[in-house]
Formats: sequence, structure tokens, C-alpha cells
Amino acid sequence: MELKKVADRGIELNPDDIDRVVEEASKTPNLPPTNPHEKKMWQMIDTVTKNLKDLSRSKRLDPFFRELITPRARQNLVL
Repeated sequence: MELKKVADRGIELNPDDIDRVVEEASKTPNLPPTNPHEKKMWQMIDTVTKNLKDLSRSKRLDPFFRELITPRARQNLVL
């Protein structure tokens, strides 16, 4: 989901939640695909995980993201 859409919907983001999702996704086994559909699904999952990792790395530098995070998370934000 694009950050702009998230902001428009009023969804609060917590940077720790993104880190947790990336960590959980990295723990799941990446089984070899048995058909083209499964291969495409795994590629999509890998792409989403990579995008979340990139967002997680850059979240503390992005002023737009800082506007979206919860006040509690903003207090715990380490720059």
C-alpha cells in the first residue's frame, strides 16, 4: 500500500510493526515452486518483503513517514 493511500485513510503506522513483519517474513521457509503460478506468487512475496525492508531502513529519514507514525512510536524513534 502506498504511503499516500495510508495517510488518506488515516491509518497510523508503527515502525516497530514494519520491523516485526520483515523479521517474521524472513523466518518463513522459501520452498521451491512446483508450478509457474507458485513461482509468480513467491516472486511477489519476495518483492513485498524487499520493499518492506527498504521502507524499514529509510523510515527514520523520511519526514513524510514520520508524520504517519503514532505519537508513541515517534517518541521512541531513534535517529
